[in-house]
Amino acid sequence: MAELFAALAIWWERRRRFAREWKFHREMAAADLRSLGLSPAEARQQARRRLGARANHRRAALRGIGADARSLLELLPIARAGRSPLLMPLVILVVTATVFALSPQREQILESVRGFLPFTRALPVERLIPLTPAGVVPVGFASLVLWTCVLVGLARLAALYVSLRQWRVFAYGGFLLAIFVMAGAVIWSYGLQLLLGARWGIDGVQGFALVAFGFAFPGLAFLSIGFWFRDLEQRCPRCLRALGLQRRQGKPYDVLVEPAELESVCLYGHGQATASRWKKSFACDDSAF
Repeated sequence: MAELFAALAIWWERRRRFAREWKFHREMAAADLRSLGLSPAEARQQARRRLGARANHRRAALRGIGADARSLLELLPIARAGRSPLLMPLVILVVTATVFALSPQREQILESVRGFLPFTRALPVERLIPLTPAGVVPVGFASLVLWTCVLVGLARLAALYVSLRQWRVFAYGGFLLAIFVMAGAVIWSYGLQLLLGARWGIDGVQGFALVAFGFAFPGLAFLSIGFWFRDLEQRCPRCLRALGLQRRQGKPYDVLVEPAELESVCLYGHGQATASRWKKSFACDDSAF
């Protein structure tokens, strides 16, 4: 909260600076005209004509000194919040809680989610359309998809840990995988509750919607795993905040001699990351501790 008020104070002071400078130049122009023999009223009128309308200069001046709306967004701690490691799990948990709250049969969602856990058995489904028992959904296919994503994610996470040698990355990535499975289980259960809860008027449309959902779920799951890993690679292994100040070097078509590399730094001074098609490394700056 203190950072928010400090940013607003800086932005407002910059805008007041423009007002003070505009008043100063207008008074100086009026003083020059009065020295030529004009009356104060005539000098002020001629000064306004000489300088032009205040609005004609205000937008460019505010942009130049960092006092426009875009500069305010840059000053606010929004960018820092976007780099925070808490943003990703918070978004996943909010989406999961929203989907869970929208479900009319929350107890059955909890029972379905329990079926995703290893060494547990889901409640048997007697009939799909309409769902019997009500709200209980088959979870075998979704469980296979999610745990396949988890195994792929753990393999990539282990490779990233070996290259960076930072336990924080492994712990943070594992935590995100856990809530990813929970979110996927809730979304699958709620989706099938909507699709299979009752018979639709046209069976063909209901069947097409069910098939589309069955194909979309694994696709979104694997896309989410890819996004999760790319986001993890772009974070500082010490503070887990997103890296910045990216710089590309090398030759994009050179494979061995000067391969293309992407350099980025931790904005909090923890080190520099280098990524190429062959390796990923992070040079820690121990002087920051």
